[in-house]
Amino acid sequence: MDIKETAVPTLGQRFFCLTTAQNVYLQPMRFGVVLGVIFIHPFSATLKMPKSIPPLTDRQVRNANPAERLFRLFDGAGLYVEINPSGSKVWWFKYRRPQGGETRISFGAYPGVSLAAARLKREEARQLLLSGADPAEAKRAARAVQAAPVNTFERVARDWHATMIDQWQPGTAENILRRFQIDVFPFFNQGAITAISASDLLAVLRRIEQRGAREVAKRMAADISRVFEHGMNCGIIDRNPAAKLGKVLKPPLKGHFAAIGADELPAFLHAFVRNNACMGPLVRIAMHLLLLLFVRTSELIEAPWSEIDVESGEFDWRTMSTAIEN
Repeated sequence: MDIKETAVPTLGQRFFCLTTAQNVYLQPMRFGVVLGVIFIHPFSATLKMPKSIPPLTDRQVRNANPAERLFRLFDGAGLYVEINPSGSKVWWFKYRRPQGGETRISFGAYPGVSLAAARLKREEARQLLLSGADPAEAKRAARAVQAAPVNTFERVARDWHATMIDQWQPGTAENILRRFQIDVFPFFNQGAITAISASDLLAVLRRIEQRGAREVAKRMAADISRVFEHGMNCGIIDRNPAAKLGKVLKPPLKGHFAAIGADELPAFLHAFVRNNACMGPLVRIAMHLLLLLFVRTSELIEAPWSEIDVESGEFDWRTMSTAIEN
């Protein structure tokens, strides 16, 4: 029986087969096909096919015990969990940046971030990559926004108050800030000023009206509007929801200030003398002078000594500007 040797291909022999080609994928209209030709030597290594990674299960991740060295469990499409010797399990997503180069970002630790949540984050990252964005850069930008201080109404109002304080009398500045602290700040102390609507502000002003302080509500509406104008001038907001609130508030009640009638004056004087309140000697003397001289409170308080003749017991207030105007 004749035994024939099997023909052994020489080094010069080549085989060819149809396969996908990168240049065809990149320029399909030019080549017109999606297949290319590759020549291989029969003794060369066989073509390596991409590995098919079976997806992880939650049980695999949960039961993965730490080892002496770090190891990883892959879920595919760049997602894997890294098990550290300390026992921590951290999700990572490996990808190629749009501008080139490989990198990875963390999705958080297991079990705080479950397998399903990690996969969802992976898909979100892949969508960013498809749009040409870098997931790592997007994550840093989101952190920067979260770390930025929130411009609350109180923050903007205090900045407006600090800007205007030199233009007010000390008492006026103190009263304005106190009204904000009592009637407004408690309701807008956390959220951003941009989220405040006209209806939110009106609800606060209605509360002031309900206690009978209509004049205070009117002034508060004007000051709130000035705060929003200040925010617009600073580029913090682009609208003023308080601009027309004063038009929907109830008008202040008109009438004279409360006064004591002539028949009530003796009882008032007796009560004043018997009053043991700690008003101090200066205040008590000033009250007596107001009852005797019938001058304005400001005229008495601001009167210079040149208008008071102690020896004759006379108080010449006629030279004061307010007296001349009257």
